Amino acid sequence: RYWNGIVPERCKLQFKEGEEWNCFFGYKIYPTLRCPVFVVQWLFDEAQLTVDNVHLTGQPVQEGQWLYIQNLGRELRNTLKDVTASFAPACLSHEIITRNHWTDIQVKGTSLPRALHCWDRSLHESNKNGKAPLKGCPIHLIDSCPWPHCNPSCPTIRDQFTGQEMNVIQFLMHMGFDVQKMAQQQGLEPSKLLGMLSSGN
Repeated sequence: RYWNGIVPERCKLQFKEGEEWNCFFGYKIYPTLRCPVFVVQWLFDEAQLTVDNVHLTGQPVQEGQWLYIQNLGRELRNTLKDVTASFAPACLSHEIITRNHWTDIQVKGTSLPRALHCWDRSLHESNKNGKAPLKGCPIHLIDSCPWPHCNPSCPTIRDQFTGQEMNVIQFLMHMGFDVQKMAQQQGLEPSKLLGMLSSGN
């Protein structure tokens, strides 16, 4: 009822009166939509983490919070697996298209503008002759790395207290990242993990 929000009728009918607010959740409304939708979603939404009292630039993150963060990314990935067209980088942020860096962010080597272009082309091509998706033009892009900012094209993080920019290794160390433990979880040698983080592989 807040802000006089209106939800699509097809979704609204699936819920009891007073529970239409469920249609504001993407995973609940998506199956009811008939028009093509391209979903853009950070895997680690800064606002969601703040609401859940997890602050990633202040003091080191506790182990329980770290597991929560990783689980949040996993759950978001799962909600997007059946979405036809999506772009979900493993970045810690909240806004995307309103920021000037949105054209630089990539998932699996594809930028958001390129993915949107491919999606638009796929809509026109499939309407024309019912063909399969265009080769070399991906529209389902979800990062697979398991923690915030493991994607090197993510926007820069700033420490909320000092205002200083942090690279991914500084950010992870600041959060209390344990290189040995994380490398073990990923089945890697610690030096290999740090090298991957530095080079963005």
